[in-house]
Amino acid sequence: MKLYHFICEKYGLEAIERQRLKVSTLDNLNDPFELFAIDMSSSREFREALKTYKSYLAHKWCLLCFSKVWHSPLLWSHYAERHKGMALVFEVPEAFVEHIKYRKRRIKINEAKVGGEDTTKRLLTTKYIEWAYEQEARVFKPSSDVAYEANIPFIYFDSTLALRSVILGPLSKTSDSQIEERLPPNVCFSVIRSRMAFREFNIVRNKLHPIHQLKGAE
Repeated sequence: MKLYHFICEKYGLEAIERQRLKVSTLDNLNDPFELFAIDMSSSREFREALKTYKSYLAHKWCLLCFSKVWHSPLLWSHYAERHKGMALVFEVPEAFVEHIKYRKRRIKINEAKVGGEDTTKRLLTTKYIEWAYEQEARVFKPSSDVAYEANIPFIYFDSTLALRSVILGPLSKTSDSQIEERLPPNVCFSVIRSRMAFREFNIVRNKLHPIHQLKGAE
């Protein structure tokens, strides 16, 4: 399935050149309620145990965050340098994708079930409903699969994380040549330019600019 990763120009070009994405862990995401979608009101001991469990999972797993859509102006504003960045378009097998579910209220779960596989998956893929505009999907990777550079974790592109296109934001000044000169040999994908829609609050393809197919020199 197609998934969209919003990113600023600098790190987007770097990702294209190095063929990799920076990954996140549970303890450095922008939502402090990650894994805490459960009702934690029962006891202090339970809250402390859940914090310890979150720390354990943060060391065991890394994750890549995507959106299933690219038309939302909020996504461009929040994650792509206020519309000046880009969205990297990946093809990811459905089997590797975890879809986020959104709720108004926190989940009530038997405390004894916390730590089980099904409950853990449910907590890792549940967020507050006001995040729903992101239409988020995640790909989890074992920490052992991650490469580090200067203590920053990365995952390299492969058949399960295949870069197919780059969509440039409506305020982007990135040129095709800037992208092309970063392309490794034989790497190819399309470049799409976008604009603000004329009738709706959406970001859409700018049809005045043809879709360009770029390929790195052999």
